[in-house]
Amino acid sequence: MGRKKMKFFNDRKIKTKILALVACLLIFMMALGAVSYSGLSSLDENTNQMMDQTTRVRSVNRVSIELAGLMYSEMSIPMMDDVETVRSAEVKLKEFNEVYDERMVVLRENATADQIKMLDDLEKRVDLFRSQIAVTLAEANSIYAKNEKEDDTDLKSSIVKNEQNAMSIEESLEALAVDYRSGIERENNEATESAKSGKMVIISMSTAATLFGMLFGYLLSSQGIAKPLARSVDVLKKLANNELDVEVKGADRKDEVGDVARAAEFFKESLIKQRDMVDAEKREQVLKEQRQKRVQELIQSFDINATQTVSTVASASTQLSQTAESMSKIADETNRQSVEVASASEQASHNVQSVASAAEEMAATVQEISRQIAISNNMVQDAMTKAEAADASSRELVDMSSAVGAIATLIEDIAGQINLLALNATIESARSGEAGKGFAVVANEVKNLATQTAKATEQIRQQLDGVQKTAVNVADVLLSVREAIGKVDETSATIAAAVEEQAAATQEIVSNMNTATQGVEQINGGIFSIKGGTDSTTAATREVLDAARMLSVQAEKMDGEVKSFLRDIQAA
Repeated sequence: MGRKKMKFFNDRKIKTKILALVACLLIFMMALGAVSYSGLSSLDENTNQMMDQTTRVRSVNRVSIELAGLMYSEMSIPMMDDVETVRSAEVKLKEFNEVYDERMVVLRENATADQIKMLDDLEKRVDLFRSQIAVTLAEANSIYAKNEKEDDTDLKSSIVKNEQNAMSIEESLEALAVDYRSGIERENNEATESAKSGKMVIISMSTAATLFGMLFGYLLSSQGIAKPLARSVDVLKKLANNELDVEVKGADRKDEVGDVARAAEFFKESLIKQRDMVDAEKREQVLKEQRQKRVQELIQSFDINATQTVSTVASASTQLSQTAESMSKIADETNRQSVEVASASEQASHNVQSVASAAEEMAATVQEISRQIAISNNMVQDAMTKAEAADASSRELVDMSSAVGAIATLIEDIAGQINLLALNATIESARSGEAGKGFAVVANEVKNLATQTAKATEQIRQQLDGVQKTAVNVADVLLSVREAIGKVDETSATIAAAVEEQAAATQEIVSNMNTATQGVEQINGGIFSIKGGTDSTTAATREVLDAARMLSVQAEKMDGEVKSFLRDIQAA
C-alpha cells in the first residue's frame, strides 16, 4: 500500500505537487483566518453586551441620584420655610421626570422578559411617588399662599410617606442594578472562555499548518525533486565519463524526473552501442593489419618464386576485393549508427532542456507561494488591528468608570455636608425647646436621608469597582488574543523562510540542468567527430576496393605474362 502511494506521488508532475502544497497551506490559512475572525466577532459581541449592561447600570445610578436630589429638595421645604424652596423642589421634580423618562427608554430597549417585569414594577412605584410628591408640593403651595406656616402637619406627613415611596423605588433600582451586574459578569465569563478556546484553536492550527508545510515541503523538495534529479545528474556525469555500467533509476516515474531518467537510459544504451561498434572496428583493424602483413609476405615470396607469387597475388587480390567490399559495408553501417547516436544525443539534450524549463516554472510557482503567504500576513495584520481597536474600547470603559467614580465621590461629600447640617439643626432645635421639636424631626429625617445617600453612593462605588475589574479582564483577554495573532504572524514568517529555501534549491537545480546540457552538447561534438572519421574510413575503403580490383586485373595480366614466359621458356 505504501509503495502504491509513493508511486502515485512520483507519477504526478512537479507543478501539480507544488500546487497541491500551496492549496493545502491556503486551506490551513483560510481555516485559521475563519477561526480568528469568529473568535474576534464573539469577543466583540461580548464587549458590546458588557458596554450595554454598563450603560444600563449608569442609567439606574443616574435615576437614583436624581431621586436623592429630589427627596432632599422635598424634605428641605419645611426647614427652609420659603416659597423658593418649593420652586426648587418643583424644578428638581421636572429634572427627575426628564432623566427618568430618558433612562427608561434606554432600559427598556432590548430588555429581557424578567427585566421588563422589574421595569413595570418600578414605573408603578415611581407613579405613586410622583402622585405623593405632587400632593406635597400642592400642600406646600397652599400653606405659603394662606400664610399658615405653623400648621404644616399634613405637609410633614406627606413628606414622610413619600420617603417610604422613595425607599421602595431604591429597592427596585437596586434589584435592576444587581441584574445588570450579573449580566456583565456573565458576558465577561463568556468572553474569557471564548478567548481561551480561540487561542488554543489558533495555536493548534498554526502548529499543525507549520508541521504539515515543513513535512510536505521537505518530502516534495528532497524525495520528490532534489534527490531524484541529483541522482539523474550523477548518472549523466558518469555516462559522460564513459562509466557505462552505472544503474539508471526512476525510469518508471511519470513526472519530469522520470523523463530525465528515461533520457539517461536511452543515452546509456546509445553509448553502449557506440562502444560495441568501436570494438568491432578495432577488431577489423587488426584483421586488416594482418592482411597487410600477409601481402608483404606474398611480395617477398614473389621475389623468390615468380610463378608462385603470381598465383598467390591472384588469390590474394580476390580475397582483398571481398574484404574491401566487407569493409565498405561496415563503414556504411558505422556511419548510420553514428547518425542514430547523434540523434539520440540531441533528444537527450532536448529532454534536459525541458527539465530546466520545468525547474524554472517551479521557481515561478514558489514565488506565487511567497505572494500568497504575504496575503495571509496581511489578513493576520488586519486581525491584529481589530484586536487593538477592541483593546482601546475596553480602556475607554475603564476611563468612563473612573469618571463616574469621581461623581460618586462628589455625592459622598454632599451627603457629608447634609449630615453636618442635620446635626447642627438638631443642636439648634434642642436649644429652642418645645418650639424646635418639629424642626428636630425634620433634621432627623434629613440625617436619615444623608445616611441613605451615603449608602447608595457606596453601592455605586462597589458597582464601579466591578465594572473596572471587568474592563481590566477584557483588556487582559485582548492582550492574549493579540499575542496569539503575533504567533500566527511568526508562523507565516517561518513558512515564508522555508519557501525562500525552496526557491534557492530550485535555482540550484536549474544550474545543474544547464551544466548537464553543456555536457550533452560536448558529447554531440564527439559524436560528430566520430561520424567524420567514419566518412574518412568509408572513402579509404572505397579506394582499397578500387585498388583490389585493379590488382586483380594486373594479376590476371601478370598471370598471362608468366604463362607466356613459361611457355616461351618451355618452348625455348
